[in-house]
Amino acid sequence: MQVLMEIDNSRNPMLLTKERLERAATENQFMNGKIQAIDSYKKYLDEALVQNFPELREYLEGSSTDLTQPIKMEEDAVGPRAGLSNGV
Repeated sequence: MQVLMEIDNSRNPMLLTKERLERAATENQFMNGKIQAIDSYKKYLDEALVQNFPELREYLEGSSTDLTQPIKMEEDAVGPRAGLSNGV
């Protein structure tokens, strides 16, 4: 709609497109910076946790930022919970 409005107002619609692309590129760079900062913090936190809690090493070193992987649940000392399969 805005492109048609630009044409109706005798303005070049390419300027609108250029502004949108520049804004998208700027926001993309900003978001990539945020992602890198979070990844850096996670690595720093994992290293500090391994130093202070060595028993967590196997869980932290194998962890990834892929949230699509299922989380492994530990069974209670009493046994698996009733009605739940695969520890979920």
